[in-house]
Amino acid sequence: MTKGPEPVLAVHATGLVFEGRGLLLRGPSGSGKSLLALYLLEIAEPSIGPSALVADDLLHVSVENDGLVFQSPEANRGLVELRFFGLVQRPWIERSRLDLVVDFVADLPRQPLPEDQRTRLLDHAVPRVALRGHPALDLAHQALLVRAALADLDRDLVKSGH
Repeated sequence: MTKGPEPVLAVHATGLVFEGRGLLLRGPSGSGKSLLALYLLEIAEPSIGPSALVADDLLHVSVENDGLVFQSPEANRGLVELRFFGLVQRPWIERSRLDLVVDFVADLPRQPLPEDQRTRLLDHAVPRVALRGHPALDLAHQALLVRAALADLDRDLVKSGH
């Protein structure tokens, strides 16, 4: 019996590579996904790793080599909405490995539980950080939370020997 094509999940999200790590930002319209992506691209440290937009508004997530990847549909490659201005072009890449899901939520626990720090997509566990949207948390605070979540990933990789 031949195996069919891997499923592809369409996600309302913004995707980018930030300092070498693939981030998928999810949340309702107007929650601040695009603004955070633009801010992270502006503050990225090239010496840590490459940074580029994958897509804004819609991403396709699929399984590849026992992990998840996300990619841009052709229509929105390199374009991101800057609210109250319009679409702006940013350096982009077509696809990235998915390292962290950033969820914009209405309410945050002061001390997240371990189960709050993972989510599932296409039957794969993915590290997750939850954020309140701008202006509930300013962009600098959001960026600090993203960097802290990425540092936790790095510690987990060292512990597991990868």
